Amino acid sequence: MVELMIKDANVVTEEGAFRGDVAVEAGKIVAIGDLSSAMKAETVVDAKGLYLLPGGLAPHFQVR
Repeated sequence: MVELMIKDANVVTEEGAFRGDVAVEAGKIVAIGDLSSAMKAETVVDAKGLYLLPGGLAPHFQVR
């Protein structure tokens, strides 16, 4: 069981975009893909229709 599962997001990686899930444990991504049947999570976030860019932003950034 993982701490957090973000489900049904439009996941964008350097290889391209796909609909999938992202599993997070201790603040780190541990798996990306079709995980809904393979993993259970303490907290589940439904991201249907939203875009997810894993690791897309540095912990510190400035926006103007």
